[in-house]
Amino acid sequence: MKTVSSHARKSGAAAILGLLWLVSFSGCVTVYQPMTGLQRPVAVDPNQPNLAGSTLALACETGGYLEPDDTTRLCKHLRLVFERQGAKVVNVVSGKFSDISKTPAELTVNVKPRLLHSDTSALWVLLSVASFTLVPMVSEFEFAQDVTVRDASGALLISDTLEARFIRYAGIGMWGLTGLLDWLVRPTDEAQGGNAFKESFTRDFQNQLSQVVFHGRMRAAVLHEFDPAKTPTVSAP
Repeated sequence: MKTVSSHARKSGAAAILGLLWLVSFSGCVTVYQPMTGLQRPVAVDPNQPNLAGSTLALACETGGYLEPDDTTRLCKHLRLVFERQGAKVVNVVSGKFSDISKTPAELTVNVKPRLLHSDTSALWVLLSVASFTLVPMVSEFEFAQDVTVRDASGALLISDTLEARFIRYAGIGMWGLTGLLDWLVRPTDEAQGGNAFKESFTRDFQNQLSQVVFHGRMRAAVLHEFDPAKTPTVSAP
């Protein structure tokens, strides 16, 4: 009986330890850092009709760091962003740019993802395991979105690259400290826990992309201002 009781106690202790270990690794904090392009000031308000009266085709390419499902969600979100600004989105393609090249539209926007860097430090992993995640595991993820805007003839109007870095801290120590600071010190709009990183990136990305597309539309208007006026066809009597 003593042997059974001792075995049960050891099994229970192991289960509790495993549960604590799992809980400690479930807490994570992700920090967003805007890089090339995303930190610039913008003049365009994406809630205003900046693209009213224009037709737009949108292509979101798969690859880099985006899976097909992620690309589809991105395209759906960007469609809403442009429609909110008054554009008529005539085609949306989640895939290759060539699939949309024959679509007649005033502007064609292509968004292509690239993975720049992804790394998890082995040293931080060892320190985190040894401290039961009081010292967090640290991983970095850097990516870019290459954006091009073309006119109805396929001529390039503008291109830009928007880069961002996400740093993920996994561990109960960092998670608890961040939550405590969010609760006691930081204003609500400056919180760093939860999904704050997603909201900040989404805001910067859609603002910068709106600015790029608006510039493309203005360049198209200037370029085509000098096009020869089309003479109406008069049928013979």
